[in-house]
Amino acid sequence: MQQLLGLSNTMYLTLKSTEHWMRVRGSKKSSKEKHFEFAKDLFKIWDADGGGFLDVDEISLPLIALGLSTDTGFVEKLIRSLVSKKKKDGQESERVDIDDLSFTLKDFVTIF
Repeated sequence: MQQLLGLSNTMYLTLKSTEHWMRVRGSKKSSKEKHFEFAKDLFKIWDADGGGFLDVDEISLPLIALGLSTDTGFVEKLIRSLVSKKKKDGQESERVDIDDLSFTLKDFVTIF
């Protein structure tokens, strides 16, 4: 193979070493699977009480700590814009009660 590719000994060994590294460390997962795992891990970290739901405080505190938000009020507005509550007739309600907002892992992955 080395002769077919016209590689020097050093380049061939580097190629083989790189192939081995990629085979050992390379991921066989799709980007969608990686995205889901990342969102799942993030959800577990943010779920401070371990209840299986993220409330507004559990979402806002990490966002503020990361510098992505300045206060809880902004996060509440952001969450309200992401969540749409529907009435039984299919129309969206005018107001979302912030106390009722909580996200399951499925909701979080969908939004994320």
